[in-house]
Amino acid sequence: TKDGKNIIYAVYKDEVPSIWAQPVRPSGVPAAPPKRIASFPAETRVWAATISPDGKQILYSSGRDVTDAVLISHFH
Repeated sequence: TKDGKNIIYAVYKDEVPSIWAQPVRPSGVPAAPPKRIASFPAETRVWAATISPDGKQILYSSGRDVTDAVLISHFH
């Protein structure tokens, strides 16, 4: 985060994406548990995310993995 108090990262567990914040602590201080700050519908891919400068909003781009397969046979 901009204030340096947290590290933001994405987690995909059971096909469900979420964004977590891990508090940063000085050396020798016990680690604080991470906190989920956003979650998204299952099977959605979060391509990129960022936190607003004031830390109150998350901007993200998302979508679904879509693939098409075409079989071409007897091509002359």
